[in-house]
Amino acid sequence: RFHFWKDKAVVSTQSTGVVPNRASMFVSAVSNEKSYEARFHFWKDVYGFNMSEFIPDLYQEAVVESVDKSHVISDHCGFKHLDLSTVKTSGLEFSRPFQLQISSSSKLTAFVIHFTCFFDGDVSIILDTSPESETTHWLQTLLYLKSPINVSEGDVVQGSVAFTKSSSVKRGYIINIEGSVRRDCEEVGKFDQQFYLH
Repeated sequence: RFHFWKDKAVVSTQSTGVVPNRASMFVSAVSNEKSYEARFHFWKDVYGFNMSEFIPDLYQEAVVESVDKSHVISDHCGFKHLDLSTVKTSGLEFSRPFQLQISSSSKLTAFVIHFTCFFDGDVSIILDTSPESETTHWLQTLLYLKSPINVSEGDVVQGSVAFTKSSSVKRGYIINIEGSVRRDCEEVGKFDQQFYLH
């Protein structure tokens, strides 16, 4: 499917240069206790063996997988917008604020990052990798919290997300996400973690 979109976009925007020519990155809140249990608690009893020593490293891994839209418990917040025809390497390292409103009372287990690319031209095409869209080759990126937070509908998540290029992996990034959850002006939870995306 993407090759079809790409071919159409290249033909219709051949005079504009780089395609896609714009991209935006988004973050949302996720609740999936079953997936959380399977990923982390599994190691506490692996066929009778306690292998919990692996768990700390797992919390630092940015996980690329498909997220079902039913597990998204907030709106999406666009935190980075790129003009791909003019962006410099220095513009690929950044820190940006974000704010989300919780739409369903549950347990916040992770944040999901996804992107949208825009092929502007005579026929404009959008490639959307959000959980609400048809699954793509790029899937989404999950950032699991060490300590899930109980949230209620209407809670506000405020924080910042930072991307820094890895010094050891050419195409790798270090992602930092920090912030808090507030309910009626009262803080009910905090998070501050670093992840490796390789």
